Amino acid sequence: MKVSVKLTTRRVTLLALVCVGSALQAQTASTPRGALVGTILTERTEKPVVDAEIAIVGLTVNVRSDSAGNFSMLDVPVGTYQLTVRALGYAAFSGTFTFRDNITLSRDFMLKRLSNTLATVDITARAVAPTSNRLAEFEERRLLGIGRYLTREVFENAEGRKLTDVLIGSMSGIVAIANNGERSIAAGNRGNISLSNKPGQVGKKTACYVQVVIDNIVRYRSTPGETLFDIDTVDPTTVAGIEFYTVSQTPLQFNSTGGAPCGTMVIWTKR
Repeated sequence: MKVSVKLTTRRVTLLALVCVGSALQAQTASTPRGALVGTILTERTEKPVVDAEIAIVGLTVNVRSDSAGNFSMLDVPVGTYQLTVRALGYAAFSGTFTFRDNITLSRDFMLKRLSNTLATVDITARAVAPTSNRLAEFEERRLLGIGRYLTREVFENAEGRKLTDVLIGSMSGIVAIANNGERSIAAGNRGNISLSNKPGQVGKKTACYVQVVIDNIVRYRSTPGETLFDIDTVDPTTVAGIEFYTVSQTPLQFNSTGGAPCGTMVIWTKR
């Protein structure tokens, strides 16, 4: 006996969509994942470290510790990765961890607080002004070793020079781009954006121009079409310190919006 089955085109399409959706859902559910939980503590005192960053190198996976120093890193793809733990004022930690399917690792991290002991200095000429809170933070970040730094001494004998001349001769990873007599700082490589979407002012040379922050005020946000900032408008003799970070190194306080696709230059003046 023959049985004939007749399905309309609409029913066949709906059945196909249901099958594809079920397959995708099953594939997503079966993706091997692991997890890591723990607490970030200060070495010796074992006090919680707040707002420490826990990140996996090579993946866009990072979390921060809460007010009790606790953190949870969930849904990590199975594999072996380099994990870093960083917090302002503490030595960074780096180690290798293997994540396995449906297994939650538990690990507490003890971070060593950085101490900055200054040698005794005999003052024979002029007194040195006390370090402000903002420059104290500059020194803490410099001790962490993340990014590139120029200190006050570099600019002491810069009278009569342009700031770009001092920067290019003292700091790697950046270039000076001239546009109609004005010069702006760009990353020495492409950064993480395409050539067709580089930041900068229309009609100016195409480059990966870095974000510029002066005394905690953003002077150039590194967005397409934005007017470029002439770095030589800053007198180098007024500079107390400069920080430069690549995209992945930029601290959250200077890149809270997630922009700055070419890196960030932070300038501190002596004011």
